[in-house]
Amino acid sequence: MKLRRHPLATIAVLATLAFAPPAAGREAASQDQMDALVARLSKDVERLRGRAFLRPVAVRRIGDAEAREHFRTRLLEALPEEKLATDNLALHALGLLPADADLLQTMLDLLEEQAAGFYDPKRDTFFLMEDAPETSLPAVIVHELTHALDDQHFGLDAMVAKLAHDDDASAAYAAVVEGSGSLVMSAWLVEELKAGRMNPGDMAQMVNAEAARGARLRAAPAVLQRSLMGPYVLGQAFLLRGDLMALVRGVAAADVDASFQSPPRSTEQVIHAEKYWKQAEEPVALQLGDLAAPLGPGARKVGDGRLGELLMALVTKGGAIDPQSPAALDPKRWTTKGARGWAGDQYQVYETTDGPVTLLGTVWDSEEEAAEFTRELMVPRTCAPFRSGPAVLLACGATARGANVAPLALSRAREAAAARAR
Repeated sequence: MKLRRHPLATIAVLATLAFAPPAAGREAASQDQMDALVARLSKDVERLRGRAFLRPVAVRRIGDAEAREHFRTRLLEALPEEKLATDNLALHALGLLPADADLLQTMLDLLEEQAAGFYDPKRDTFFLMEDAPETSLPAVIVHELTHALDDQHFGLDAMVAKLAHDDDASAAYAAVVEGSGSLVMSAWLVEELKAGRMNPGDMAQMVNAEAARGARLRAAPAVLQRSLMGPYVLGQAFLLRGDLMALVRGVAAADVDASFQSPPRSTEQVIHAEKYWKQAEEPVALQLGDLAAPLGPGARKVGDGRLGELLMALVTKGGAIDPQSPAALDPKRWTTKGARGWAGDQYQVYETTDGPVTLLGTVWDSEEEAAEFTRELMVPRTCAPFRSGPAVLLACGATARGANVAPLALSRAREAAAARAR
């Protein structure tokens, strides 16, 4: 089965963002020194995560060129060329990518700038960038070791493949994966501060250095900023059940295990943790079906996907999130008034004789929230909205045909919403 996941889910499982303060002239650790550090930190990870490693984890240094090739290979495994083309068309049509932006190259550039290390489930090995400063390595290693431990117990790639048909569910799982790594790393940093092995000045230096090296990230389209940062920030908050202060109590291993065993089904559940932990709110499994016929002779469906609430916020007056702002730690800042009532969506891309058409079908928790979504829309003029009850359709491109396809699309969306209500 081919992996079919949108940028948010894809980027999140590829790289670990690491604090990267200046190396201060320190020489790189030898392989023996690295192995000794990994062995020592493995014990910390086991204690904090509440699980034991089933086998040792290999570590090695990697250069920029080899890392970029790895990222490219993994990206194309998750996003085959036809899926990349579909996502490019859909994101451009919805105004989420500039006309001159190339999705693959932009993602590779961001990874090259931000990544200090990554874990490869296929090789049961984690890799550290050769130019990663030595002072940042312990935190990076703790994060990557957590991925390795989780993979040994839960099989990360197996779940990725299982969820490959659903972009938003894949994105939610990515938040669990990165949230676990971030949570254990944060708990480790708290312990280091408390024990005096790290002082607040060291932490400030790390944060300031990270901010200084994120030029590409700050300049990137908001959809890719959210895709890269969301899983780390939102995933950690989700595993803390929305209470960031719970970090002082350490890692709730049972909650992390439960999230791997039964992952959240949507980014809505990740943003609004209570919709997973307290009263599960399952998304509507919206399938619009093939709508080529009402689009006219010669129309052909070329691909589809899902945005989820996290990216739906971008079509409802949402924008970029400053990763250095304290507000970024608040999950509610990652959504909008127009996106909060999200219940499900599906976008489709068609080739027609008049050019490409992107259809975004959405279902909302109520008619009032569907109307709110419509009022808050901020999309190109080439997109026309159509609403019926709790369902809204955006037709972008050859919008003169939107009225032809809207009745059938909205009918199917209402049926999907009614099926969840039963």
